[in-house]
Amino acid sequence: MVHALFRLEHSRTPDDMRSIVATLSKWLVKPEQRPIRREFAIWIQRVLLRRKPFADSKLFDWEEVQDLEEVNEMLAERMNEWEREWKQEGRLEGRQEGRQEGRQEGLLAGEGKSLLLLLEQKFGKEAAEQYRPRVEQADEPTIQQWLINILTANSIEEVFR
Repeated sequence: MVHALFRLEHSRTPDDMRSIVATLSKWLVKPEQRPIRREFAIWIQRVLLRRKPFADSKLFDWEEVQDLEEVNEMLAERMNEWEREWKQEGRLEGRQEGRQEGRQEGLLAGEGKSLLLLLEQKFGKEAAEQYRPRVEQADEPTIQQWLINILTANSIEEVFR
């Protein structure tokens, strides 16, 4: 049982937890073991399921569980919900990252590209290439300011002040 306790503490997925809970349920079948089953169930709900990744879900809508079978049923019911929540979070994060990358690429393709072209025309290709990394890292307002600066700049350094 101690081994199962340690495995529960280190389980990372609902599937892992369900497997361990099922094993514990098989081991603790005698009527005199009912208090141990109950203590495991309460400990799982009060301690383990309040940790990441489970803590963020709507898991605590239920009354306190009294037995390992209830924990197993609870986990089975919630597994699909958790999977949907985690996939949704992953999609949202992926979309955000994609938008950010796309915006950066768009800047370089649009205003950033125009800035580099103007720098090359006004100060030469070598000078423009030296500033390419800086332009690629810049945000939109900064690039717009540099585009304005290039109109009156006498040197490439003046553009980037």
